[in-house]
Amino acid sequence: MLLRLILTANLGLFFLVELAAFAAFAVASFRLAPGAALSWVAAVLAFGAVVTLWALLFAPRSARRLRAPFRQIGEIAVFLLASLLLSLSGLDGWGLALALAALVTVGVAALSEQELRDPPSR
Repeated sequence: MLLRLILTANLGLFFLVELAAFAAFAVASFRLAPGAALSWVAAVLAFGAVVTLWALLFAPRSARRLRAPFRQIGEIAVFLLASLLLSLSGLDGWGLALALAALVTVGVAALSEQELRDPPSR
């Protein structure tokens, strides 16, 4: 019962981490691009690119969804790249928070998938 509650809470947190990563790409691109007009263009393009990549390779209902462990490696790479971009744009604390939240949620999600495939014998 407690395990089910933790896994359900992790799904919600994982979704929030996804949204934070999407926003991080936009915010960091906006802050790193030179000039006001180019900043907006960079933010929109970065956001669109990461959402498209996520929808194609990582979304649960995607026909091209990567299989484990490649999916988890890709998710961590996207999250850590978003964290790095936040740090490079001067938002070090937010970058660190995103990286830690991402590692925890991806780790718990990977363990829960393993639990579903190979439940412990009772």
